[in-house]
Amino acid sequence: MKEMNERLQIDYWDTINLETLHYHSREWLSEIDFWKDELRFMQNLLQKHFLFFFEKEGVTAVNELTTRLSSTLTEGLNQLEQDVQLHEKRLVALIKSSKKQREDAYRMEHGQLEDRLNQYAKHFKKVKRELFKMAEAVLKEEKMKFLAKSTKT
Repeated sequence: MKEMNERLQIDYWDTINLETLHYHSREWLSEIDFWKDELRFMQNLLQKHFLFFFEKEGVTAVNELTTRLSSTLTEGLNQLEQDVQLHEKRLVALIKSSKKQREDAYRMEHGQLEDRLNQYAKHFKKVKRELFKMAEAVLKEEKMKFLAKSTKT
C-alpha cells in the first residue's frame, strides 16, 4: 500500500481507474479475512495453550493481551471490514451514475480507507510481536524446566 505522502505528491488516486480501485478493495477484504484468522489463532493460542504455563503475574499479562486481541483489534477489524464493504457498494453506485463529483469523493474515501488499513496493520504487527515474545519466553522457560527435570532423574 502506498504511503500517504507519496500518494499526495503524485495525485495517486486521480491517476488510476475505478477497476483498480475495486481491485484494491477486494485485496483489502482478503487481507481482513486473513487477519481475522490470525486473531482467532492467537486468541486460541493464548487461552488454551499458554495460560497454564504462566505463574500468577504472567496470567495478568496474558489476560491483558487477550483483552486487547478480542476487543480493540477485533472491533477495529470488524469496523474496517464493514467500511470496505460499504465502499464497494458505493463503487457500484458510482459506476452506474458516472458523476465526476461522486467519483472524486470516492477516490478520497479510498485513500482514507487505505490509510486506516495501514494504521491497523502497524498496530496488529505490534501486538503480534508482543504475543510472539511472550510465547518465546514461555517456551524457553518450559524447555528449561524440562531439562532440569530430565537431569534430576
